Amino acid sequence: MFLRKITFFQGFCFGFFAGIFCAKDFFGSPWFLPLAVCLVVAAFKFKNKFLIFIAGIFFGAFRLFVSFPDFSDSSFIGFYNGSEISFEGVVAREVDRRSDCQKLYIEASEPFYGTILVNTARYPEYEYGDEVFISGEIAEPTSFSDFSYKNYLARYSVYSVSYDPYIELVSRGNGNWFLAAMFAFKGKFEDVLNEIFPEPSSSLAAGLLLGSRRGIPEDVQNDFRDVGLSHIVAISGYNITIVIAFVCSLLSFLPKRKQIMFSCVFVVLFTFFVGASAAVVRAAIMGLISLMAIFFGRRNFALRSMLFAAFFMNLFNPKILIYDVGFQLSFAATFGIIYVSPILKEFFEKRLSRIYSIIPETFSVRDSLFLTLSAQITTLPIMLNSFGRVSLVAPIVNVIVAPMIPMAMMFSFGAAVLYLVRLKLFALLVGYYAWFFIEAIVKVAGWFSG
Repeated sequence: MFLRKITFFQGFCFGFFAGIFCAKDFFGSPWFLPLAVCLVVAAFKFKNKFLIFIAGIFFGAFRLFVSFPDFSDSSFIGFYNGSEISFEGVVAREVDRRSDCQKLYIEASEPFYGTILVNTARYPEYEYGDEVFISGEIAEPTSFSDFSYKNYLARYSVYSVSYDPYIELVSRGNGNWFLAAMFAFKGKFEDVLNEIFPEPSSSLAAGLLLGSRRGIPEDVQNDFRDVGLSHIVAISGYNITIVIAFVCSLLSFLPKRKQIMFSCVFVVLFTFFVGASAAVVRAAIMGLISLMAIFFGRRNFALRSMLFAAFFMNLFNPKILIYDVGFQLSFAATFGIIYVSPILKEFFEKRLSRIYSIIPETFSVRDSLFLTLSAQITTLPIMLNSFGRVSLVAPIVNVIVAPMIPMAMMFSFGAAVLYLVRLKLFALLVGYYAWFFIEAIVKVAGWFSG
């Protein structure tokens, strides 16, 4: 019955996702690709959706299989886990700077290949595109009882780590110029936030806008974890959708088509302004899909768009489906926003009309509330599976905080942009409003966790 209602493309996508999950625990083979092709041909010839679903399974299993390196290849850097080695490589990703260290993703140069995560001292600083010489012991990432660091790094195709090796700078400027510009701009954006806001507000603003958790005090992170607010500092489709709802409420005097147009432009500008990282781009895509569904009411189109986006994201990197909790939460939250929020809103409007009537519509408070509750409902199973627990006060805290999130994000973003264009006085004025909402979120988390 289920297969009758879906298209061939949807059936292939569902099979593709199922194949990735199956290959995670069982096995894959290069022969799965020709087998999948044969099944696709047969499915179209006999107009059989079950065959297209099976073809998707074999293709998903094949894609995950070929995404893993050959660990027996002596040219692969992971082959030397547990021993000392010297090699040259290039800093291939954005440098993750912490208060006491730097994390460098080094792409090994010939005769080796593969990426290794290097933890080194805070200074001297290294940048994306730096070519370096490294000598030291490398190891396989360790896993803990409640967290698989190995799987976490595997989603980035990283299978080796090294702690405090000898590093010598060879040359600079060996990376992609566009990525270098994006990372530099993102760093500048974070620096501006640090100049405008005191801690922990600056770190929380960076978390809301960039998904960055570095610099957030441990006690604040613990409070957020205890009350179920950790997701707000992991940029996702949920965050972007909340901001879109807020932007559209500000532009409510315009026709719907123009609201959509300005919201899309804002999301694109926002994506580039905050550095266009993979997490932000993914969030922007999911947010735009939610936007189309909410304002055009075409939920079937939204489902196809979500499947299309998820398919190509996993075609590029199939490990995000099984190892990237952020992707899972973003996808589930977007599904909840599109499908659950209208049902929830209608239920309150018809069955709990008194409560519904007292929820203010100003600044999109009502929309933010129902979007938040819907996202919480659909992400709950993933939260339980990934973290083993969920806060009983999470729904209450999220309802209280929901209207503050778009305010904090919008004012923080506006303050940073004004600061960048040298309107510092106006930036600080707008920053005061952002600081108020950020501090309010911290206070609410502290009250309920205590």
